[in-house]
This record gives sequence, C-alpha cells and structure tokens, in this order.
Amino acid sequence: MKWILSKFLLSTVILACCSQANSQTYDQIVYARIKAIAPNLKYFAKERLPKSERHLVDGLKIKVDRRNLVNASAGTNALGRKQITLYNGIVLTIDLLSQIAVLSQEYPDCARAYLSYMYKEYFKNTGRSVRGLKVNNAQTPPGFFGNFPGCRDAGRFLMQMPREHGLLYREFVEASLMMLFLHELAHIKYQHSGNVSTQQSRVQEAQADKWALERLPLFYDDPGLALPLMLHLSLTNGQSLEDEESMTHPLGIKRMLLVLDEVIPNIEDEDVAFNMSDIRGRLEDIIYETAN
Repeated sequence: MKWILSKFLLSTVILACCSQANSQTYDQIVYARIKAIAPNLKYFAKERLPKSERHLVDGLKIKVDRRNLVNASAGTNALGRKQITLYNGIVLTIDLLSQIAVLSQEYPDCARAYLSYMYKEYFKNTGRSVRGLKVNNAQTPPGFFGNFPGCRDAGRFLMQMPREHGLLYREFVEASLMMLFLHELAHIKYQHSGNVSTQQSRVQEAQADKWALERLPLFYDDPGLALPLMLHLSLTNGQSLEDEESMTHPLGIKRMLLVLDEVIPNIEDEDVAFNMSDIRGRLEDIIYETAN
C-alpha cells in the first residue's frame, strides 16, 4: 500500500538538494516541494483514516511557513480554524536524514560521520537561536564529504542516486512527513493545550506519538519508512516538534522506544508488527553508533 505525495522529478529534487549550490537555493527548492505536498497530506488522511476519525481533517488548514525552524505546531488560527503549521526547517531536516538513511545502505561509515556532524551543528544552532544570534548553515552531505577522501564516492552517489535508491529516498521523506502530520493531528484530536506543566506536556507528546504510529500502517505497509523523523526525535531528545526551547518532550530515544514497545504488541498484521520491531532495533543501533 504505497502512494506518491510529490509530483516533482526525482532527478530535479536530488540534484538541487545535493549539489554545491548555495543553501538558499536548497531551502527554496524544499519549500516549493512541501508547498506542493502539504494539501495531499490532508487528502490522504481523509481517504485512509478510519471513518470515525476523518472529521479531524474537515476544515483543517495546513500552513507552510518558510522560516527554518525545526518544528511543527497544531492549534487554532486567528479565524478560529483548525491549523497545522509545518516549518521549512523540519522539512529540510527530514530531507537530509532521508538522504543519509539511503546512504547508510552503501556507505555506512560516511552516513554516521555526517549524522554526527549534523547534530553537533543542530545543537550549536539551537544555542545560538536561544541567545538571539544568527544560526549557521550546515554543509550539505556532498560538501561535507568533499573534505574526506574516503567519502567522496558517497557524495557522488547522492548526486547521481540510482533509481531504486531514489525511490526509497522519496518514500523516507513522504512517510516521515505523514507521521509528522499525524502527530500534529493527534494534538487536535485530543485537544492538547500548550499551557500545561512539563510532566503533562510529556504525556501529551507520548499520546500523540502513539496515535500517529498506530495509524501510519494505514498509509504504508512498512511504517519503518518514517525512520528519518524517528531518528530526528531521538537525536534531539525529542524536543523539537513543537518547541525547540522547552524540554517537554520525553527524552529522545527513550521516548521512541517506549512508544514502539507499547504499539507493537497491539498490531494484528504480522508483517507490520515485524517491520515495527525491525525499525525499533535499527533505531537503537543507529543512536548507539552515533553516540559512540
């Protein structure tokens, strides 16, 4: 059960993303793509969610904000309409992690090296943002790999990605975006509020994670395709979907593993349960390898 959100040509997206072009061009390409994809998130949710839950997307506005904040939010806009906001920064992050997820199959050491670099830069920029300082643009993977002779082939691989890998890259992006959308939709379903204690907020986040993961198999036979978003939540202590500056999300890897442990036993489809268990093991391995 697979579907395609984006009508962009793979070659156009990958070359724009991974070339030595300046980061502003990359930002613009990704922003244009999410603007095209966003309406389809709502369409497929209406089509695939259980009938009793399809009303959640009625009257829902999806706003794409071109600011490079690495988060998303759900609530009510000034007109009293339900709204989910996707910031360009979270889409950029998902895009980069999807490349790295594909790259890890062919060049695992180079993928781990970039992942470590990427999140060191993430935390540096988070600190700079909190202090009101300008954030620095991280290098794209080919630019980073160009500094390491042993990884230059990895950079070339991304710039000339074989078709089968390109299709996987696209599925990683789309499944992660759907999980992100479902997470925010869960906040609307449960009428979660931001004006709560840290402990209450963590309960809300775990509830939204669980609801999203339980419904992801309605869109993909392999929910593990949402690995890039799960990986981001794990490596950032899970704090960045709604508020980069608060620590209201359960601590990263613990958060995702606990939710998966709760969801997996209740999955009736054996193949889906197997895929979920597999992604749990992969997620734990990646986090351990990156930390060491």
